[in-house]
Parts: sequence; C-alpha cells; structure tokens
Amino acid sequence: MLKSCCVVFCTANKLTNYELKFYILSNKHKEPERRTKWLQAIRREDDQGKLWNPRTKHVYVCSWHFITFMYIILHFCQ
Repeated sequence: MLKSCCVVFCTANKLTNYELKFYILSNKHKEPERRTKWLQAIRREDDQGKLWNPRTKHVYVCSWHFITFMYIILHFCQ
C-alpha cells in the first residue's frame, strides 16, 4: 500500500516524496487522546461536516505538517 498524506489538499506520497517521513495516525483503542488531537489538528471533515473518522488503520500524516523538534519531544517523552 502506498503511503500518502491524509491532510486535506496535501498531495504528498512516498512514491513522489521519498525523502518525507510518514507518521501513522494513532490507534483509536490504544491512544484515543492522541488520535483525537491529530484529527482535530488536521481539520478534515466527513460528508456531514463532522470531525473525520477514518475507517482504515492505514492513515498517515507526512512530515511537512510537523515541527520536527516538537515531534521528537512529544514522541520520546511518552
């Protein structure tokens, strides 16, 4: 499966942007708070205008949408 960014209007994918990192959206059962924060930050809506809730576990956000230093701190302080 080709990794591609789920952020609205972002066209990044691993095939054409091989230098980017792709971070997987947290599991809704293991890390529900982090998942909700990411979804709120993405600001993607479903067809009814509600917060988007992806139906697949293969959802990625590319590194263009992160401040590298902040991700490192948040990732390693868990």
